[in-house]
Order: sequence, then C-alpha cells, then structure tokens
Amino acid sequence: MEFSVETLDAWRAEIGVQPSVLADKLEALGGAGADLALVLARFDTLDRAHGSVLIAPGTADSAKDAAREVGFDLGHRLHLIRIEGPERRSLTALIIRRLADNGVNIKGFWASSVGPRFTAAIAVDTTEDLGRVLHTLSQIRQ
Repeated sequence: MEFSVETLDAWRAEIGVQPSVLADKLEALGGAGADLALVLARFDTLDRAHGSVLIAPGTADSAKDAAREVGFDLGHRLHLIRIEGPERRSLTALIIRRLADNGVNIKGFWASSVGPRFTAAIAVDTTEDLGRVLHTLSQIRQ
C-alpha cells in the first residue's frame, strides 16, 4: 500500500472552554507568520472547564516566540507523524494493532477518510517511539 509519511514537531497548550480561547491562540500564531501543518483541539468530557490544543507548525522558527507567549510548552515537544494515502478498509485498526504489537506508546491518534483518501496523525513523546512508528509504517507500506 502506498501512502506518504511526514514527521513534524508538535507543541501543546492547555486551553479553557471559552469560545475565544482557541481562536486567540491561533490568531497570535498566524500573526507571527506561523504556517500550521496540523491543529488538534479537544475538550475534556469529564471536566468541561479544560481542554488542550496540539499544533504542528510547518515553519517552527517564525512561531516560537508567539507560541510561548500564548502558552504553548516548547520545552516538551511531541513527535507527530502524519500519514496520507488511499483509503483501505480497516486501515486504522491495522495501524493501531501493529503499533501496539511493536510496543509503541501513543499519546494521541486521529484518523479520517474523505472519499478515497485516508489521513491520520499519530503523536508520540519519545524518539524511540518515533522510530518504532516509522518502522511499523514502513512494514505496512510493503
């Protein structure tokens, strides 16, 4: 199966649930010239007052100061792996099973299919897990 795999650094910030909090952070990054390759935001379903946002800036240098100013933790980056390719039945289950079998401790996962295209993002926090993800994906691609 042929799909593309791209690695990105990602930064995380805590966010409140007020309507403008996420918009304010993203506008500050955009104003600093950040080219965001990926934005993942989620709000805690148990504690409705808190959430988090994960960004992967395509142009990291132009966004660092702005990201720090609006609360992103640049000291603890996550490794993000973005996968794109043709949709295949049960591909998400296959990827997750192979990652588990190879001992990968994922911090986050997102996947979507739009028509014939599949896109996923996997977040890990160690270079060892990043290597395991890349190795696992290379085995699936064969």
